[in-house]
Amino acid sequence: MLIEDQATMLRCGNALLDLSKPVVMGIINATPDSFYPASRTDFNILRSVDMARNMVSAGAKILDIGGMSSRPGSQTIPEKEDNRPGAAGHRGYS
Repeated sequence: MLIEDQATMLRCGNALLDLSKPVVMGIINATPDSFYPASRTDFNILRSVDMARNMVSAGAKILDIGGMSSRPGSQTIPEKEDNRPGAAGHRGYS
């Protein structure tokens, strides 16, 4: 339930995101074993950026960039491996 005087703005870096109304979120899966093949980028930075631009052009206000599959039976990625160059590149979207 939304309280009328409740804050509905979210600070995202230097930007403010108005959450007083529903917003669209695009999902980009960097992992090769995502459950939805069309959203996979396989750590390809150019493909990822192209997908992100298309999603923003289509109205996405939030991008969820998944670097680890959460599907049943998927392998957990160790924290130290999450610091590999491909993962770092995906952090560069902001």
